[in-house]
Amino acid sequence: MIAIIIILIVCLCILSVFIFHKFHKGPIMTELIINKTWFKSDPPKIKTIESSNNVIKFIELETDNGAEYVRKIGTDILNNLYEKFTHSLALKANLHKQKMLDFFVNRKRDDYQTKFYKEAGEELGENGYEKIILLDSMMEVYVYLYIEFKKILPEKVIDFVGQIGCTFAFVKDDYCKDTKDVIIMRNYDWMTKIFVNSPVYIITFKQFGVKSIGFPGMIFTVISCINKDNVWCSINNATYSLGFSLVQEGYNITNRIFTLLKESSTALELGEKIKNEPFDISCFYFAGDKDGVIGVSHKGDLSTGKYEFTQKDNMDVVANRVTNSMWDDQKDSKAYANDSEHRRKHIIDLLNKYKGKLDDELVCQIYQEPLFNDKGEYSQGATIYERKQKIQDLTMYQIVFNIYTNEIYIRGNYPKNYKAKSTRNGSPLLKNFLCLSSGRLPAKQTHRAK
Repeated sequence: MIAIIIILIVCLCILSVFIFHKFHKGPIMTELIINKTWFKSDPPKIKTIESSNNVIKFIELETDNGAEYVRKIGTDILNNLYEKFTHSLALKANLHKQKMLDFFVNRKRDDYQTKFYKEAGEELGENGYEKIILLDSMMEVYVYLYIEFKKILPEKVIDFVGQIGCTFAFVKDDYCKDTKDVIIMRNYDWMTKIFVNSPVYIITFKQFGVKSIGFPGMIFTVISCINKDNVWCSINNATYSLGFSLVQEGYNITNRIFTLLKESSTALELGEKIKNEPFDISCFYFAGDKDGVIGVSHKGDLSTGKYEFTQKDNMDVVANRVTNSMWDDQKDSKAYANDSEHRRKHIIDLLNKYKGKLDDELVCQIYQEPLFNDKGEYSQGATIYERKQKIQDLTMYQIVFNIYTNEIYIRGNYPKNYKAKSTRNGSPLLKNFLCLSSGRLPAKQTHRAK
């Protein structure tokens, strides 16, 4: 009798899966065509997962002249963005905008970037040089304002600055179905309304040999970039773990990394440069190529960094808290990174669960799997935060990049008010499958390039 019941349950599970695939129309995986431009090998094949504002704009800059950037992005877009950015941040605290501008205009930068900013500024119009510099200093502006706000406001009420908290992960070798794969995962998370419903911009700097994935105004800001040798580089915020710092005589490190990336031919070379660069802001940077991925963390006191992991490692996940024990005596006791622990553990658990089975599609599914809070309620994305007793999803975009096959998967902001189907309390045999395929992922296997 028990055997018959078990057989019936298994049959029902198989039938449910069949019905789900038969009638459920998942989002479409679309391949976007890009030119070979300056890539030494075939260019990355960029694919996008359909979503509510899944618009990706490609811009190719033929010259190293900043005026071309402004013309192709649009003066109205950049001027409106500047007004929105400075108004939403600086004026709320009655800070003097000129003081902030002076700080960033007078920082160190590489000569080619100064030239680019001046040309872009002339094209942008009145006060264009200052505007373009501030827009390309967004990450550092966040740190600057946080430090200033702490002088006049309680720490708990500084949410409107825009919490930045990304999640990065990678797998290779025995974690992957094809042991030659090196797959990285990257969420760009920022609690700001500045880029809500904005397309993701993929900008090719032909003269500099770098392809940047970001938003308007982020010119040399390396948040997710690939160079002509297919070396990957991206950033995570570590200020919640190691504290906030910024000095006038330092580089904008997000811009300085652009120079290091364009001058590196391997991840090993880039990782070593990043480690030895004197940072003045607490962050993680990741460098990856076909040999593996390197993670470097910096305290932000103009000292050198430390390796969080090296190319010898086959898997790791980094959110916003340092994991290297060498940082234990330098952590900021007042910093807050507790909300990053559940994100890191969640991804690690799933990557370990599917060890040896991971490919592009499964990694995409895992990285977008909905999280549930203690009440069993659905919350969007793989990087939710608890702020002011509310569950929030800050994801601006997600990227999965298989460095071996040279395929990139990109997703824009999540649909607002998305409700998961009632699969939470379904059959245990189906729960994981249904969660992983809850109407937002490709229904069919994506074929790799030969």
